[in-house]
Amino acid sequence: MAKITYIDAIKQAISKNLKTNDKIVILGQDVQIWGGYGGLFKGFYKEYANRVYDTPISEFATVNIAAGLAMAGYLPIVEVSFFDFILYAIDGVINQAAKIPFLSAGQFSTHIVFRAVLHSGRGYGATHSQSLEYMFLEVPYIKLFYPSSPNQAYFLTDFALKNIHTAPVFLLEHKLLHQEQEEFNPNIELKPYHPVQYTQGSQLTIVSYGRITKRVLQALTYFDKDTITFFETPFLKPLNIKPIIESVKHTKRLLVIEEGHGTTAAWLLKHIVENLPKGVLEQAKTLHFPSLPHPYNKEIENRLIPTVERIQQTIESLLKQ
Repeated sequence: MAKITYIDAIKQAISKNLKTNDKIVILGQDVQIWGGYGGLFKGFYKEYANRVYDTPISEFATVNIAAGLAMAGYLPIVEVSFFDFILYAIDGVINQAAKIPFLSAGQFSTHIVFRAVLHSGRGYGATHSQSLEYMFLEVPYIKLFYPSSPNQAYFLTDFALKNIHTAPVFLLEHKLLHQEQEEFNPNIELKPYHPVQYTQGSQLTIVSYGRITKRVLQALTYFDKDTITFFETPFLKPLNIKPIIESVKHTKRLLVIEEGHGTTAAWLLKHIVENLPKGVLEQAKTLHFPSLPHPYNKEIENRLIPTVERIQQTIESLLKQ
């Protein structure tokens, strides 16, 4: 089977749905000719000229136009480009798109797929490297999907475009994963809203998501295979945490790792811990980027992101306690 890149997997899933759902429209800056960030939409305008629209440089306007289109029965895919730019449209996302299904008592859907590129590692600096997924964790109705591999990217994009959703879905893409390759499996199945379990162990439970998944898997090669249970959360929200809770009941130790500043890790930790029986948890820790803006210097930036070595050291520390 041929290999596929992360960004091409997303493109194939969008192409598949454009052919079967004539209500899908694409909105964003420079999506017609340039194709948006990384050229994801390149070629779609030639085939679907009446369904691909360049928008003004106004994320606020684009999001609110998308909300209106969704209410009229369309399914907009909104090119956010850098996730940092969603800040210009925050009112439209949180106070309009996310609330319309509730305020209309279900009469209107605001099923919008926001395509957002995020996170660090490219030396893009403080305003183009942020991890803003935490801002939407407590917003009702909004869903957050974060693939860590090409096949996950294909499945989650396809799933995000299904008609089962009635409110905004964020498809989060790590900019450093775009050219990652693996053997393409269009029949991949992820259990909706469940974590993915990679390993089974008895001494420590680890939870992570996104690009950090690969670093955790690398760090785990230094430990006995029956030591650690590792979960990834490609369905970041909503998330069924029951499998994680059952694991922590046995391991009694929990480590949550993220690439951002720790707010998402703290949110995951909160929901896990408050659902554990009293007295079960002996140790809990988060590992993340320090509370600093991202530097332009790529070498410094990459040292601040949880590295394989830091993950390994943190695991060793928890296992000793």
